[in-house]
Amino acid sequence: MILNELEYARANARIAMLKSRCDLMRRRVADPYKAAAAEIEIDRLEIRIAELTNQVRAYYRVVDRSAVVQNMSASFTQALIDIPTRLIERRIRVGWSQYDLAKACGQTRQVISGYERSRYASVSLKRLIAIDFVLRTEEIRRFGARGKEKLGMDAILGSDGIACPFRAADQDFEGKDER
Repeated sequence: MILNELEYARANARIAMLKSRCDLMRRRVADPYKAAAAEIEIDRLEIRIAELTNQVRAYYRVVDRSAVVQNMSASFTQALIDIPTRLIERRIRVGWSQYDLAKACGQTRQVISGYERSRYASVSLKRLIAIDFVLRTEEIRRFGARGKEKLGMDAILGSDGIACPFRAADQDFEGKDER
């Protein structure tokens, strides 16, 4: 198995050398008795070439994937960094004050104000998801009837019209009660 760039370069050089050796053996064999031995040696060399080629390809796939993972990791990290800004923008877009958001989430205005001041640094993931859910639900309720039907928001919105992320937990995927 190839573990680094040096081994990768050596394997490619070895493949080139083995291929040229096979070509040279094919050209030199004129005696029929030596031809059989030469063919066995050529087969052995071709098997080694195939093994090295597979190792080179495997290494290339790993290196190529790691570049993709690094790009994904960078975009994921940026998305995490953007969460506070997006939550604040979404709250403003739906026309809610911090008090409105706090009421919908079952918190106080001071808690929401503290979250926004610290850019949600001290908030738990569970609370962050709940706040995002409440804001998304309100956004769909106000601006997109199609989205409401698509996500089954009638099952999630209470009779008071306020979203509760914990009401959705009682629903299955079709939005029907499992009870």
